[in-house]
Amino acid sequence: MRTPPQVVVYYAPQFAELRRQLVQGGEGAFVASVTRCVTWAQRGGKSNAYFAKTRDDRYIIKSLSKVRTVLS
Repeated sequence: MRTPPQVVVYYAPQFAELRRQLVQGGEGAFVASVTRCVTWAQRGGKSNAYFAKTRDDRYIIKSLSKVRTVLS
């Protein structure tokens, strides 16, 4: 049986305020951008993490392993 993906948001109020101040179009524009992603084949690095890039080339998203989030 597959485990469903889990999303954890750290510092949600602070990042919401940052987006409010910096993202043209606000929260709606940010959500619209990150909901349209493609796998991004990065080069280098040693974490073998999954990366995605938004289709509009505005954001890069990196997955973090459970171990990585606990150690941070």
